[in-house]
Amino acid sequence: MEILINKLQEAEKRQKKLEKQLAQSGIAIAEDIEYMEAKLKVEEIARRMGEIGGSDATVEDKQEQVKLREEYFKLEQEMERFNTALMLTEEYQAEQDAMEQKWERDNAPANVEALKTIRRHMPVKIRFMSEAELTTQPSPNGKFLPKTIAKKFKRTNVLQCLRVNPDDLERMHPSTLENMRVTGLTLTERRALYLHLKPLERKWEKNKSEKM
Repeated sequence: MEILINKLQEAEKRQKKLEKQLAQSGIAIAEDIEYMEAKLKVEEIARRMGEIGGSDATVEDKQEQVKLREEYFKLEQEMERFNTALMLTEEYQAEQDAMEQKWERDNAPANVEALKTIRRHMPVKIRFMSEAELTTQPSPNGKFLPKTIAKKFKRTNVLQCLRVNPDDLERMHPSTLENMRVTGLTLTERRALYLHLKPLERKWEKNKSEKM
């Protein structure tokens, strides 16, 4: 029994030391707060923060202004506390999963159509073709690409991923993908990329976890 007590005391010391280190690093330690309590507090705090207007709230009465700014600062701390606890509850995770699944269902038809639309204009071997070749050789729909589209396909090169097997993309070095140009993408192009890269999400997350 004495050995067990000593172990518990050592564990408590380590926990307090870790908590102190996290606090010094500015990392909030999540408390064990019930989902509904945390959710209601987050909503209540958010309303009050909205009423104050911000950390730089300005009113004619300077004393009142100081009080409001101090209150806002405390509210920010409380918001971090309750929001951190909220996000760790099982109910919150289930709620977020349900929202994500609903988004997937609602956007699936538009995403599928976006991918089809881009691929109708994008040759399978686009990575090995020049801008000039893209405008002089027929695309999958039998038509020739305008110079502006050919230029975008080659320069915003992340779009070329739409003609790369996801399994091959998975094997690419992360830096290769990170260095691809993504500026200027339309909503249709973003939808197409999202759908095409979606199968890799879990694999990439798994690989990231294994490395950590």
